[in-house]
Amino acid sequence: MAKLKPCPFCGGKAHVMQMGFPHWVYCEDCGAKVQGGTCEEKDSIKAWNRRTGSKLEQELILDKIRAEISEIHLIGYATVDGKREIARRAVMQIINKIREEARDKE
Repeated sequence: MAKLKPCPFCGGKAHVMQMGFPHWVYCEDCGAKVQGGTCEEKDSIKAWNRRTGSKLEQELILDKIRAEISEIHLIGYATVDGKREIARRAVMQIINKIREEARDKE
């Protein structure tokens, strides 16, 4: 099995899981996930490990995400006392916002 890269969004640890036929790769920290389009585990791993853009572009995006996550923690969306789902949704909103900004620049 190919080695999984860290999460491209938060740097968290990735895992492979199987739900029915497809294999998924997901981040245990932020919940990001990908399925490779086939039933093969290797295809999901390949999809997870694929990165686009230059290293600099990736770092700029990750810096934005880290800054937004820091802001979430400052305003009280800590992942304690049953607020993990709120934090996960907030992070996914940030990720989607940054993706849209990146698409608009293309």
